This record gives sequence, structure tokens and C-alpha cells, in this order.
Amino acid sequence: PELQERDALHLTGNPVVPAWTGFKMSWLKEYQADVYSKTDKFLSCNGFINFMLTGEVYTDPSEASGTFLFDARSKRWSTELCGELGVDAGKLPDIISSEQVIGNVTEQAAQVTGLANGTPVVAGGGDMMCLILGAGIATPGMACDIGGTACDVSVFTPEPLYDDRLMHLHHVVPGGWISFGILDSGAFKWFRDEFCVAEKAEAVKRGISAYDLLTEMADAVPAGAEGLVFLPYLLGERTLGTSASRAVFFGYTPRHTIAHSTRAIMEGIVFDLRQSFEIITEKGIEVDVIRTVGGSANSPLWNQMKADIYRQSMQTLTNFEGGVMGAAILAATGAGIYKDAAAAAESMVRIEKTYRPDPASAALYDRYYSMFKELHDGMQPYFIKLSEIMEG
Repeated sequence: PELQERDALHLTGNPVVPAWTGFKMSWLKEYQADVYSKTDKFLSCNGFINFMLTGEVYTDPSEASGTFLFDARSKRWSTELCGELGVDAGKLPDIISSEQVIGNVTEQAAQVTGLANGTPVVAGGGDMMCLILGAGIATPGMACDIGGTACDVSVFTPEPLYDDRLMHLHHVVPGGWISFGILDSGAFKWFRDEFCVAEKAEAVKRGISAYDLLTEMADAVPAGAEGLVFLPYLLGERTLGTSASRAVFFGYTPRHTIAHSTRAIMEGIVFDLRQSFEIITEKGIEVDVIRTVGGSANSPLWNQMKADIYRQSMQTLTNFEGGVMGAAILAATGAGIYKDAAAAAESMVRIEKTYRPDPASAALYDRYYSMFKELHDGMQPYFIKLSEIMEG
């Protein structure tokens, strides 16, 4: 019998979505059988690089948990899921802890890379999990906000929350999981490129980025963008499962400018992420602090806005190359410099500034957030009707 989605959720900790690499392996088997049959092991990017460095074939739990073939409880490959997707478990690499040494740089790899022959190599992990560790997220009660073309809010949890509105990946820290909601939008970039020709030219004259100019303009607009609300769903909404959702500006009047629109976009993105954050905290997960990384962490306006909307203290870091820092933490742990990744993160990650919620702004944002959710829910029939029209 076919595995039910609910059963799969409780096996993997994740909803059924085609992005998981196990589905891609299954596709290869069906549509490129010659490639599949010739494949000895399926490796993620870091697993392949490790293989080229050491000749050893491994993956780590963070990458394994992103395949939809990983049993979240046993932390092994699931024979049931492999059978369901038709993937030969023999083509999957052994799973090893992210901070564990898997081998040493070979003489051939040393010649190619310039690394010293015999240098120990740790398993490492996926880019997002290393980025989160690089923000110092290594113990329960810590959360991370990543702001870029895709934005997400994630929380360290002892195990998956088994909620199909959330995604879960095993952390590169043993015994931890990262529960997160994600927004694929790119709304700020889209707005800059399509509507801000004059502002881009002005930014060039001033020798600053267009993003910096736009956020400077938005900073002169009051919280709430004077009644302008933005639904940031250029690519649909993922967490709530409303894929037909589309982007909407609500409340335009003649007084609204590019500056108002910019601020509304920034606020709308955080409103959406707050929905994911609340799904996690409503399950009893207590969060002490949120660390913010990614491009948006460079904006004091955005950082304060997030503190106000989340109603949580936000911390920025002195290091913005979080993924590299996370990998360095794992390497330092594997080399025995620190007893574990949490101790390494505590020593190596530096806090730059803490932003605390402003009570007045937070109260105002609560009201806008309530309207934001009502707009999202109330417009679903129209989003669906529009989708049907577009599909013909």
C-alpha cells in the first residue's frame, strides 16, 4: 500500500514536497535509468567535495534529512521510504556526525588544492545548517532569521515538530533539529528592479547601493507605512500551503510614495515570517533570542522592525559569512580544539548589537499583523479564481 502523507510526515518530520533530493533520485531512476544504474552513490555537494578531498564516501545528518529518505527517529536511512520512492538504499552513503573526521586530504587532492597532505577533513553539513550554526544557534531556545532573496525563520528544537506547515532538517549539532518556515519571494529585489529606476540612478551618483538608498527612504516613513500593507507572495505562500496566493499592495492613496512602498515590502516579509515563528512557539518552544543573518542584517531599520514585529530581541553578528563560520566551528570541534559545537560557537561567534522591541511600535505592528493575516485569508477565493483564469 502507498505510504500516506501523514505517515511520511511522522517518519521524516517533513511534508511531501518535490524539492527533497530523494524525489530527484526517483525521477532519475524513471526517466534517466542509464544514469541511475551507473551511479554508485548519491552525494550532496559537500559530500562530493569531501570525497574528492579524501576518497571517503559519507554524508551527514543535515544533508540526509533533506532527502525524504531519512528516518527522523532512528537517524538512519528508512527502508520503508526507500521502497516507497524506489531508491536503492545501497546507493546512499553512510551517515556520519557533522563534526566527525571522515579522513585526510590525499596527496592528489593536496597537489590540486594547495592544502597540506594529510590534513584532517570533517564531514561538515549543508549550507543552511552551517549558516545557522555560524550564527551561534547551537542550543535550545535560540532562533535565527535569515534575510535574502529567500527568507526564513528557524528555531533549534530537540526533535522535529511534525507539523506539515514547517520544514525540518537535522542540525549539524548532534541531538538538534532546525524547524523553520520559509518565504520564497525576492520582493525587495523585484521592486527595486521594476519600479526604482530613478532611485537606482541616484544611488550610483551617491556611491551607495540601491538597497541602502531605499531603506534610508523607508526609514523616514512611520511604522505601518501610513496604512499601506504588502502581501509578499510573488511566488505563492509555502508555510500555510496557499500556493495560489499572490503579491498585493493594500491601501494605496495619493500620499504613498516609493518610500512607503519600500517600507510596506519590508514589513510584509516579516509579517509572513512571524506566522511561521508563531507556529513554532505555539507548540511550547520557548525562544530567548533571535540572531539575524543574511543581507537584511546589514539594515538597522530592518533589524529594529524585526524586533518590533516578532516582539523578540534581535542580535546581529560581527561576522556575516555565517556558512563559513559554521564550517569552521565544525572543523575546530572535529580537531579537538573544543569539546563540542556549542562550546565552539560560544567562543567563536561575536555579537555586534542587540535590538530590543519598542513597545509602541510593537503594539502598532500587532494591529497591522492582524490585518495582514485577515487579508491573506480573505483573498484566497480571489487568488484561486485568478489562478483558474490564468490556467484557462
